[in-house]
Amino acid sequence: MKRQPYTLDTLPLYATDEEIGEVVLGVERKGEFKGLAVLLERQGMPKISPLLGGRYVPAVKQFFDTYNGLSQSVPARPDGTEGEWTSGRNARKARA
Repeated sequence: MKRQPYTLDTLPLYATDEEIGEVVLGVERKGEFKGLAVLLERQGMPKISPLLGGRYVPAVKQFFDTYNGLSQSVPARPDGTEGEWTSGRNARKARA
């Protein structure tokens, strides 16, 4: 018996690239997703969780919604760093 193709609603919460690829690109092209995902990680695609072995599916959906202009939210910087905050006045220097 042949299984039904994955849909966004039937994916596990943490899905493999192959499972996500089937939803995003279809059954015939699902193997292409792994290479594309590595490139998209530079733009904010959620990385594979080392503990759970997959990508967090709601965050992947949010990434693609934003990527395609369907969301106004801006993903957090992928490297987790923040910029420097200044008040517009000269920054105070610590007294030694």
